[in-house]
Amino acid sequence: MHYKQKLTENRENLSKTWKIINEIINKTEVKTTVPPLATSTNASNPLDVVNTSNILNDYFVEVGPTLASSVPPTVQVTHTSSSSVVHSFFPEEVVLQVYLLNPSKYNDTYDLPASSLNISKHVIVPSLADLHNLCI
Repeated sequence: MHYKQKLTENRENLSKTWKIINEIINKTEVKTTVPPLATSTNASNPLDVVNTSNILNDYFVEVGPTLASSVPPTVQVTHTSSSSVVHSFFPEEVVLQVYLLNPSKYNDTYDLPASSLNISKHVIVPSLADLHNLCI
């Protein structure tokens, strides 16, 4: 409840929202240094676009594997319950449900009108459906 209130109070301030999220997940701030762009091959011309691109590419190509190696392995938890079933769905099913939303019964934390959701459903829903289907 404490975090829900803090997130609601700071919903207009993206920076504070991220600080709260990082606090929730107990993430500490990490300072990262990017290697210098001047090397022996481009020291005479640091604005050499190709060499600069290669230096940045060499650095950033290692970011993913480095981060992945620091993530602990996930544990698959199987929930069995006769009272609830979670199944995958097609984006078209969600688009239909959004279309059928009753604006008078629609409740949104961020005061987003149902019409905005309805207008943007074809952009938002495919990603949400994919994300949901990956989570089950």
